[in-house]
Amino acid sequence: MLTTPQNQVLALNAKTGDLLVALQEGTPEDLLQLHPTNRGVGLYEDKVYLATVDAHLVALDAKTGKVVWDTDRRRLQEGILLHPGTTGGKGKVMVGTSGGELGVRGFIASL
Repeated sequence: MLTTPQNQVLALNAKTGDLLVALQEGTPEDLLQLHPTNRGVGLYEDKVYLATVDAHLVALDAKTGKVVWDTDRRRLQEGILLHPGTTGGKGKVMVGTSGGELGVRGFIASL
């Protein structure tokens, strides 16, 4: 799986390079993105998790790439953004926040 700073997840066939799955969320026009960062994904059980730059946590089916659920944690008006590097355990997915450039105090959310 590959990711881009614009909330895209791409799955490629390792042998052929053919595109298997693509999630192309994009970013909102009103988003203040101070540093475009490749967010990466987390893998837990049968799902791939993407913490988007606009503060959504998206669960994808690991085999098909289809969106299973999308949790909007957005607080753009406060400058709180989800941080890459989601991890899972005991039935929960954990994700941190960023936004220190705007005076935001970080925290970890467990969903």
